[in-house]
This record gives sequence, C-alpha cells and structure tokens, in this order.
Amino acid sequence: MPLTQPQLDIYAASGCQTPGCKHAHEKQIVLAALCCPGAGVRVTYETGGVLLLDCHRCHRRITEVAVASSLKTER
Repeated sequence: MPLTQPQLDIYAASGCQTPGCKHAHEKQIVLAALCCPGAGVRVTYETGGVLLLDCHRCHRRITEVAVASSLKTER
C-alpha cells in the first residue's frame, strides 16, 4: 500500500531515523535504500498515481508513494 501525504508528514515531523545520522533534517524525510547505503534510489511512475522507489543497486523495493491528483494552493 503506497504511503500517503498524512503518513509522510508524520515521518517528516519525527526527524531522521537513520542510526548515527548527524544531519539536520527539519520537517523533511529522506527516502533512501537501507539495503545498499549510498547506492541511490530509482524512482518510476506507475499508472494510477503511484511512485515506486527501488534501490538502484539491488532493485529491492524501498516504498511506494501515492501521488495527489492536484496541488492545493494557499492564497
């Protein structure tokens, strides 16, 4: 099941979860491959509004992210 905006907002608010990370990730989430550190992430779009994030080296699925059908704009 893909991650949705409310789930990503919760993860971002909780800060970095990578053990030993000393970066200041304020209100951000970094989606990275834990299986092959430093390998990079391959992002593909699947029809139906889903981004698939896979490890660039071993092709293991990291997560799926649901894409909103439109952006909300604040005025």
